[in-house]
Amino acid sequence: MHSRYLLSFAPKNPQPGLHQIRVRLKDASDATVLARSSYWAEGSN
Repeated sequence: MHSRYLLSFAPKNPQPGLHQIRVRLKDASDATVLARSSYWAEGSN
């Protein structure tokens, strides 16, 4: 069986620059997670 999920993330108080992010699954040893390891936040204008 194949299942796909799409997650989004929006920080409450974003700081400009590159930030690390990690996506993990709890109790899902047979699953594979494909996710980026960082994201870029723009400064407020």
